[in-house]
Amino acid sequence: GAIANTRVEHVSDYSQEVHEWEKYRPLLKATQISMSLNLPETAHQPGGLVESQLMQKEEEDWAFHDTEEMNGIEQYQPLKHVTDVELPCLYSNCSMVALNAADSLQPRDDWNDQLLPSWAEAPRASFHFVTRGTGGQQSSFSTPAIPLVFDLPTVGQTPQPRMYCYGPGHGVFRRPGTRHHAQRL
Repeated sequence: GAIANTRVEHVSDYSQEVHEWEKYRPLLKATQISMSLNLPETAHQPGGLVESQLMQKEEEDWAFHDTEEMNGIEQYQPLKHVTDVELPCLYSNCSMVALNAADSLQPRDDWNDQLLPSWAEAPRASFHFVTRGTGGQQSSFSTPAIPLVFDLPTVGQTPQPRMYCYGPGHGVFRRPGTRHHAQRL
């Protein structure tokens, strides 16, 4: 069979998508997005609702590269809506979590009896988003309940798994060779 060069077609399709985006970008930029986070009740923290307004963020430092040194492909600049949310600690070892995040926990062996719950056992939270457009249109969607922080065990695959785990691996080592890492949303 003949070999076909579909690159020109793909570049043309991409350019058309960029032009379509330019029509809708002002509408998205004018959209207000709010978020509600429904936190679960745990033995260490009462449940509750955390609310936040998402802010627009232009990705000015976004790197775009192509094989023609930027010739022939339309420029694209992403637009995001972001927020920072301060969440309460849902576990009994909150001070250790904070110290570990700051690389200040000594000795790290103290973690041995205080691992986070697994993905299946971790408390779950659900997000609810509401968008409001310029013409008064409103839309909303929610996520299923998902764990915010949980333990992810992995097998140590280095000659010195204990040293790697505590150092560059940023985890907790438990015998017989299992590393535990805090995974967060």
